[in-house]
Amino acid sequence: MNEPESGFTPEDPPPTRGDKPVKVQKVQRTRGTRKGRLGGGAPNIGFGQAISLGFRNYFNFSGRATRAEFWFFRLFLGIINFSADLIEGPQDITLTLIVFATLIIPDLSSQVRRLHDLNKSGWWLLLHFAVCIGSLVLLVWFCTEGTRGKNDYGPPRSETI
Repeated sequence: MNEPESGFTPEDPPPTRGDKPVKVQKVQRTRGTRKGRLGGGAPNIGFGQAISLGFRNYFNFSGRATRAEFWFFRLFLGIINFSADLIEGPQDITLTLIVFATLIIPDLSSQVRRLHDLNKSGWWLLLHFAVCIGSLVLLVWFCTEGTRGKNDYGPPRSETI
């Protein structure tokens, strides 16, 4: 159906204020980016695309990863690990070890790229070995919005997709 320039269909009467017609501006939204408090202009990355990017960057420890990309990929890894545990049961851990060995490299690379998005070195992952407090610091960092614009590790994902 063709919409008139005002954004209303022919069946809708144009808005009025009293007996004067009100000029309505049509707001044009850009697709593919989220603006606002949480999005920060980062591209909309869905669950499937995050998994694809995670495996496409299997051995890529350079570049940046957005929060959505990182957390969707972490969710996928958690689902796979949980499924392997359910399939095997508590007696046999062969499948769990195979899954762990297969997914440890893309997990580490996504964590390094997430730290790069915060303009931090991947060596900060060694904080995992500082009992309790290190993992909490990393969790807070992983939840923090990335550096806007270019940083030491390259342009943001929105400019490279």
